[in-house]
Amino acid sequence: MATVVILVILRLSVGCHFFYEGVWKIKHADEFSSEPFLTQAKGPFAPMFYAMVPDLDGKKRLKIEKIARADDGLVARWQKYQSDAETRFRTQLDKAGKLKDEAERKKLRDFTQASRRLLWDTEDKLDSLIARQEKALIEYFASDDKEKPAEQAKDWMAEFATTENAFLDALGKLIEESTGAESPSFNKGVPGGTDAAALSKVVSVRNGIKGGQALDTWSQVKTDIAKKYRLSDDQRYELEKVFRRYKDSLKQYLAENLADIAAYHGSRTRFEQRRAEGNNGADHQKKRTWDEQQKLRREVGQWLGEIDQLQDDFGSAAWALLSDAQKRRGDIPMPSTRGDFVDFMVTYGLTAIGFCLLLGLFTRPAALGGAAFLTFVLMTQPPWPTIYPPAPGVVGHALLVDKNFIELVGLLLIASCAAGRWAGLDYFVEHYVLQGLRKCGLKCCCCCTDTDQANTDTDTDTSEQSEQNPETEKEGA
Repeated sequence: MATVVILVILRLSVGCHFFYEGVWKIKHADEFSSEPFLTQAKGPFAPMFYAMVPDLDGKKRLKIEKIARADDGLVARWQKYQSDAETRFRTQLDKAGKLKDEAERKKLRDFTQASRRLLWDTEDKLDSLIARQEKALIEYFASDDKEKPAEQAKDWMAEFATTENAFLDALGKLIEESTGAESPSFNKGVPGGTDAAALSKVVSVRNGIKGGQALDTWSQVKTDIAKKYRLSDDQRYELEKVFRRYKDSLKQYLAENLADIAAYHGSRTRFEQRRAEGNNGADHQKKRTWDEQQKLRREVGQWLGEIDQLQDDFGSAAWALLSDAQKRRGDIPMPSTRGDFVDFMVTYGLTAIGFCLLLGLFTRPAALGGAAFLTFVLMTQPPWPTIYPPAPGVVGHALLVDKNFIELVGLLLIASCAAGRWAGLDYFVEHYVLQGLRKCGLKCCCCCTDTDQANTDTDTDTSEQSEQNPETEKEGA
């Protein structure tokens, strides 16, 4: 009897531990992240856990490569034309004393939105043209002057000129229709030449960071927001303005930190080469390798953290555009990452395991699930004497066996006995559910014991013998 009581107490204790861990993570979802734990993994299994953190070392989001982009001067010229037209219309209304008239103000607002959308569409079209030809443009500027094909540059310049002409014509027509004023004469930014010098005034090729992964994510979020909350035209315009503001901030931030990021990539490459060469197992070399790895992680974490913060700020700015009714439709639809999936599995897995152990419901699967989780914990932080860094002394000292291993053994003990049927719901599952299923010819190994299975097999054998010897039964009767 004492053994039964102790096993029930063990089941409840472990269940309480797991359940509270899960509930705490649910309550503090904005604080909990498995990433710090995974990035601190050590030992032979560490690379497996590092891979669970998306782009841990910034190889994708901070990749430096040759990129082709629209020349800042050309885009700035187009922006100035739009801004000047907006300013002239506002000044015209102000001089006529119509700036306070609601109908005239609506005309100004409509013109502003239409002209900016025209500008944005033209910028996107130019970026799309360059993106489609990026590889060819990079090779063109990298080749010798004598090898540069003139026809290729001619075709590109024709496309760029067509794009600019379409923008200027549309802007001029919009000015005439909205303000009644004559369209101003625009000085074109795309030159008439077809050589490399003319092309360089439209496209610049340089080392840089595209930031494409973040921008693609934000663009998808923008689309999902418009669809989920059914934004009005004015809200779509404001959302686009917010998106482009953060897009420009990201490009500026990456450009400002380009030199430091390049130095980081160089240091990381040299570190990986030294680590691949191995060491002689000396403690000071282990310490040096670990410290250098953590230093590089902290360094890249600053830039990646800034990018993530820009994404969070973009989401907050988009949220501020919504009405109260729209906000009731739920949170901003940010895309899930591999890290989010790991956090979800850990949080609700711990909660479910603890809940089942406390109730004694499906105890054996729950105990095995808890043991599997602790196995992964031990793989991230193995208490082996050759692993660096050792566990901090404040949590105690362990050699091969630590508290996680002891709890794991306890869970295996719970899984090996009928602890769920002692003061647990598995008793009712066994007697009112599983026995009914067995009568229907079904078998379940989750909660039944070997004795129960043996009894079932005996009953089956007896029944078969009775069917084979009906005369014996009659004589006995």
